[in-house]
Amino acid sequence: MKQISLPVAVGVAILCFVLAIYASVNSANVNSALDKERYKRITVEQQLQKTLRQVKTLEGELGAAKSKMASIEKILSDGRELAKELEAAKQEKAALQQQLTETQDRAENP
Repeated sequence: MKQISLPVAVGVAILCFVLAIYASVNSANVNSALDKERYKRITVEQQLQKTLRQVKTLEGELGAAKSKMASIEKILSDGRELAKELEAAKQEKAALQQQLTETQDRAENP
């Protein structure tokens, strides 16, 4: 019985040693994969935060651009109104000039 139990005990010890090494290697691989996943997540989170800051900056710039555009449109509208008023004044001046000329002609040729 001693002869059988000693090789069995050595075999079991070797098997346990091999399983311990396999578990250690497997655990190291799992930890490495977990670390890589964490790094990827942290990197993606940082990129997301950077992108969100850029979006906020661009939204601010867009608001400023819209404000400037509205101001420019108001100035253009005011300019168009002034052009219409100037045209009306020009036509009124031409009509008054015509009346003045006609009045002078009548005064000179009674």
